[in-house]
Amino acid sequence: MHTTSDRSSLANFRYNTSRAVDDHIDDLRRAVEEAGKYDPLFINSHSGCDSWTIPEARTFLRAAQQIEKDSNITIAHEGHRRRIFWNPFNFRDILQDQDDLTATKITLDISHWVACLERIFDSPESLQENGDIDGWW
Repeated sequence: MHTTSDRSSLANFRYNTSRAVDDHIDDLRRAVEEAGKYDPLFINSHSGCDSWTIPEARTFLRAAQQIEKDSNITIAHEGHRRRIFWNPFNFRDILQDQDDLTATKITLDISHWVACLERIFDSPESLQENGDIDGWW
């Protein structure tokens, strides 16, 4: 699912139609309630907005964890361009030192990180071009 995307018609699908955190939380809640009617094993979500601040992303994830708990449906947030986990550095910064977010589930489509960063961590080419700036990885 995609938070704040217009899903009313495949022909007119619009992706990520709001940057307001509350809109994304409300949309996630509605989508989880709808999915719950079909007894899903889990939900994979393109969550949030890449322009959010770190605190805004954390606010969303805390609400998402509550929605997950209330629904008893596992929600995984996909690493995807235009979303909160759009690159590994943002991913790191959002979750770093946040003990209450350790239960956050992630679906990693690493191709999006490679496309956004235009490099592969620890590859000889990246190390030659960029140096060892990605040592944390």
